[in-house]
This record gives sequence, C-alpha cells and structure tokens, in this order.
Amino acid sequence: MTSPAHLRYLDLITHSVWAALALHVAFGVFFALTGFRDLALFNAGSVALYALLAFQLRRGRFTVTLLLTTVEVILHARLALSALGFESGFQYYVFALIPAAFFHPHWRLPAKLVYLAGIAAAYATLDLSPVTQAGAAPLSPDTLLWVRTFNTFAAFGFVAYVTGFYSSVARQAENELAQLATLDPLTGLYNRRHMLGMVELELARLERSGKPATLLMADIDNFKGINDQHGHECGDLALKQIARCLRTVMRRQDHIARWGGEEFLLLLPETDLEGARVLADKLRARLAGKPLNWNDASLTFTLTAAIAQLQPGDDFLAALSAVDGGLLQGKREGKDCVVTVSALGEPTGPQVARAA
Repeated sequence: MTSPAHLRYLDLITHSVWAALALHVAFGVFFALTGFRDLALFNAGSVALYALLAFQLRRGRFTVTLLLTTVEVILHARLALSALGFESGFQYYVFALIPAAFFHPHWRLPAKLVYLAGIAAAYATLDLSPVTQAGAAPLSPDTLLWVRTFNTFAAFGFVAYVTGFYSSVARQAENELAQLATLDPLTGLYNRRHMLGMVELELARLERSGKPATLLMADIDNFKGINDQHGHECGDLALKQIARCLRTVMRRQDHIARWGGEEFLLLLPETDLEGARVLADKLRARLAGKPLNWNDASLTFTLTAAIAQLQPGDDFLAALSAVDGGLLQGKREGKDCVVTVSALGEPTGPQVARAA
C-alpha cells in the first residue's frame, strides 16, 4: 500500500517535473530566438526527458526521476554557463535539487547526505571552472540581467514552493494528530481522554470563581437491540446522528464526549441543576423527534440521563460514580427519564423526572 509520505512526494515531484518541462520549452524558444542553436536542441531533449519522467512517476520511480533530473540540471547549467557566462544565473537551479532530495521518502539520512555532497561538488565545479565564468558568446548587459533575474526567481521560487508545500503538510499532520488525540473517530465528539482534561480545567475554574458547573451523563436506551436487529453499520450511523442531534442543543461553552459505547458525558459550565435538567429534557425531546430511516424501518431513540452539580473541592471520580449510579437507577425505573443526584451520590430532591 502506498504510504501518505509517498503520495505527498509523488504530488510534489510530479508538479516539479511538469514545471521543469514548461520551463525548458520557454528556454528552448529563447535560445532559438537568440541564436544559441545547441542550447535550443539540448532543451528539446530536456523536454522529451521530462515528458518521459512524468510517465515514469506513475510507476512510483522517484529515485530514477530524481537522479535523471539531477544529471539534466547540472548538464544544462554547464552548457548554459559555458555559452552565456556565470552571470546568467543558470547555476542557481542546482539549489532547487536540495529540498527535492531531502524529502525523498525512500532514502535514509546517509544517502541524502551523500547526494547533497555531490550537489555541493557539482556547484563548486561550476563556480570554479574558467569556462563558465565569462561565456563563449555573452548576451547584452540588459538581456543578461533579465535572464539572471528570471533564473534567480525561478530557482528560489521552486525552493519556496517545496518549503511551503511541506510546511502545509506538517500543519495538516499536526491537526490530524490533534484530532486523533482529542476526538472520537466515529462521532467527532471529544474522546474520554480529552474530556478528563476539560473536567480538570473546569474544577480548577470552579475553585476560583465558585460559579456552578454540572455533569450530565446520557445513555441511549435499548441501543444493543439496534445493533442486534439491524447490524453494527446501522448502529454506527445511529450514533453519528445522535451525536449531531446532541450538538444542536448544546451551548457554545458546553463540552460533550462519547464516554463509551452509547454513553455520552456533558460538562456544563456555569450551569446549576435546574439549567442542566432543562437541557437534558431538550436533549430527550430533540432525540425523540429525529428518527433514523434504515431500510424500511424508522428507528426512534430515547435516552436516560443523570445530572450532578459540581461543587468546589468535589472529586471528579466521585461525581462520575454518582451520575453513573443515577443512570442505573433511571434504567431500573423505566428509562427515558432524567435522574438528579449530588456529586456525592446523595438525593437532591425528586430523583426521577419525566417530561409531561
């Protein structure tokens, strides 16, 4: 299987090969118009080479493509500098080979260092050779300045493109890792690990401000029967729909996580028990009004919820145990209800309430 690193490099080097092909077509026309027939013929051969390399890339031949490109770039620079002189700037294209080699997905660091040493030696040869200094048939100063400026921007523009490309890839990879570390892959809600961190932050805030916060644990009733009767594909689709439904009721400051199978844990900052009960009833009503159409069946869902208000100094594990116990009580007393407990598991008033 092709790895993501291979696909990224394939995308990069494919764009580079087509850019090189277009560049050599332009140079071929320029050399033909300015009377450098040998260079024009060389560029025609280079165009054919890059067209062949574009075909070879479809077979994943990165190393062959890079090595042939390296030979072509160095020979092209040598011939162009011999004709036009060092001031024409064709030697700058050698620098463009460095990032393409350094990001090669097959080469280990020693191979990359050997390649870079070869590139440095090739550039030094171009720099020190008397043949490449003045050029056999130099251009006019204005034309030479134009050519050098173009080559400078083209070569360093390619280096900037490669750097920006991999910078973008790195940011994307960081975002993906962050999502893997914080989100449940099925529902897109927070996972248990991230939710634990959010609760710790909320408890610390609670200590400072004293403003109320509430835990709400919700469990989808009879969910195992959905998996048993309709299959796990249906169950996964149901969980996705339920997660979307729960999100629509939450406020911006609320946090929700998939706590386990069909259990969801909500952290409600600056919310007392009454506010949490209102939210829990909204969740139940919204869920009941969003059936899932699966094959010829219309599946409706209910949930049982337990809420506990956190107090300064409360232990999260104790509060979690309390709402978990509240869920069990709600299940025993008929499901589709809201159970209120204290963070220590003690009654706080009517234990079980159902919407009218």
